[in-house]
Amino acid sequence: MKRPFSIAVIVVGFLLLSAAAFLFFPGRLNSDDEMTAVCPLVRIPLDQLANAGSPAVIVTVPNNSQWAHIRRQWGDPSYFVGAAKYPDTAREILCLDRLGVAVEVRAETGIVPSKVAQGPPYGYSALCPDFGFEFRAPPGTDLTIRASSLRHPMPAGDLIVLCNWENLKDKIVGVMLAEDLRRMAEYCLGIGLAMILAGGFAFMRRAPRKMDTPQP
Repeated sequence: MKRPFSIAVIVVGFLLLSAAAFLFFPGRLNSDDEMTAVCPLVRIPLDQLANAGSPAVIVTVPNNSQWAHIRRQWGDPSYFVGAAKYPDTAREILCLDRLGVAVEVRAETGIVPSKVAQGPPYGYSALCPDFGFEFRAPPGTDLTIRASSLRHPMPAGDLIVLCNWENLKDKIVGVMLAEDLRRMAEYCLGIGLAMILAGGFAFMRRAPRKMDTPQP
């Protein structure tokens, strides 16, 4: 391999390393963060709500390092309370009023204020206006959730509490794009290092000198 060509290979390798550094941003959320952010924080089977109601369920608004990272990227969510039809793949929110479900969310300071949800969470559908409510609570807040219903039997499903992020669809697309860029960065990094090593080896290698032929 001639030296000018070896130098060109090394230069291209460094360009690929630069591209990898540009594409890789460690602050972006990944698919694990996305799954954590959209999974329900609480699940209470609906059949437990009949008659005496469910026992009190205590949940703490997440406040670990992963959630702090998620909030830096996505902001602080509200929390949606509703009844999700089983199985999860149905992605349907049942009507709380038709189920006769009453839910109380309480913090140490008292009952947490709530309001009727403006729309079902992204990915879910609802066939009635009174399908759930939402509230806000600071990270680290301990919440006590009580729910009951006079109806029996109840349909197959769960009472759920999950984060209701604004513009969640755009946020998920952003995570998918970040994952694609991260994979591209890995390819650029591997190819760039290989080209630098190959070009450097070829550049440092010297052609063997011809030995002088002894004169008679």
